[in-house]
Amino acid sequence: MSKWKMMNYVIHSYYDYDEADSMFEDMQLIYKEDRVLERKFEGEWIRQGFIDYIYEK
Repeated sequence: MSKWKMMNYVIHSYYDYDEADSMFEDMQLIYKEDRVLERKFEGEWIRQGFIDYIYEK
């Protein structure tokens, strides 16, 4: 059995692109992506923005 335990967390928060970076200063950034999607929601077109992070502690 691996000594690493996989943990899957999704955190929903509302920040500007670089605003949350200071909360992860004690971790190593592996990946960061800024995405904008347009899709239909309840018959209306909406725009959603996402900032995805992968960090290693």
